[in-house]
Amino acid sequence: MSFDRERVRTPGCELRQFERNRYFHGKLMTARDMQAEQDYQVGRLNALSRLLVGEGIVCGLNVESVTDVSNGIEITVEPGAALDCCGRLIVVDDTATQNLDAPSTDQIYVFLDHRESSTDRVPVPGSDRATGDECTYNRIVETFEVTYREVAPDDYKGVPDVELPSGDEFGTDPESALTELARSYHQQHLEECETCDDRSVFLGSFEKRADAWHETEETDRRAHAYTNDMLYAGIATHIADQDNPHNVSVEGISDELLHRIDELESAGELVARVEELEERVETAAVYEERLDRLEEQNASLGRYVRYKSLDYKIRSFSAVATDFDSETAREIAEMAKRAIVDETFDDEDGYVDVIEEISERERRVIGEVEGQVMKESLEEYSNAVDALEAATETRDDVLEVAMAQDRVSEAAEWLQEGHDIVPVS
Repeated sequence: MSFDRERVRTPGCELRQFERNRYFHGKLMTARDMQAEQDYQVGRLNALSRLLVGEGIVCGLNVESVTDVSNGIEITVEPGAALDCCGRLIVVDDTATQNLDAPSTDQIYVFLDHRESSTDRVPVPGSDRATGDECTYNRIVETFEVTYREVAPDDYKGVPDVELPSGDEFGTDPESALTELARSYHQQHLEECETCDDRSVFLGSFEKRADAWHETEETDRRAHAYTNDMLYAGIATHIADQDNPHNVSVEGISDELLHRIDELESAGELVARVEELEERVETAAVYEERLDRLEEQNASLGRYVRYKSLDYKIRSFSAVATDFDSETAREIAEMAKRAIVDETFDDEDGYVDVIEEISERERRVIGEVEGQVMKESLEEYSNAVDALEAATETRDDVLEVAMAQDRVSEAAEWLQEGHDIVPVS
């Protein structure tokens, strides 16, 4: 934010159809065509982010401090990323400090805004009106601006209410119940595609007390984007929890009833409470049956995740073997193929044994590709191998081992994508 730049008009986030170039032999490509290509890609990406991921903080962006200075206030924000309500990614790549005019009140609300600016002035060739010194901007920088307001946001992002199907619906026909859940959610929240007027991302609230700015509880209401990792972790944790994930305790209910017998106002009320308890006890068999089904589903999910991690390994390391002529990568792909043929993924201990054996060779790949890939991608691959070895040492969480293995395979794909760009030694 230290360079001179020209502010660029930021497009809106309303619904619109997307127009892309149609290419044909001999087509004359002008700046207008190139701009259309960029608008198409940026517009679609923003629309998908807005409609599928939503707005909010993705990571980081804590407000480190708000302090008074001689000419106003100074707000410091930690690095991080967020999506505004238009689906635009806002990245703060380093700790940022913004100097702003002093507020007129002792309560402020800090926001982050998406900005686009032009920079890198270059001469314009071939212009009829151009002089020798005529220049234009050559780059657009997607940046940010830290601001504050003296009034609270009009609305805070919340978790929408969802009408869950009843237990009877799940017990008799789970597929119908889940279909009804999706239909009900769409009817409640997606009948219309919402647009937004306030495109700022709320970072926190601060109050001035005793000549210093202090964070208030309202900061907890800042919005967060629901990433795939967050949703996957919630579902996987819930499915894997076989020890009563909702903390339902018939004994606890019984103890509470016994403790409150002396407080009951009449014998009729006592009878009603006891009957209610008996009904809950009678449903224990139903919950036990559902628990058995969940255990079967959890076992199937575990086998599927382990199988997919081996399949991913075959594809990613086969590509590394081809791109870098890595004999170790070929060996890794062959070991993963044998593990699938032998159905090693059916047994958790056998699966971890195979992954431990393969991880030793995955580390050797580093020496074979070093000098042919970008430094950043090689470091990411090395870190992923370290994380995998740490997961296999404990052997406590096979799901964590499979997820760590997927990260290694993903990092291996990155190696093949980057080796032709900027080789480093």
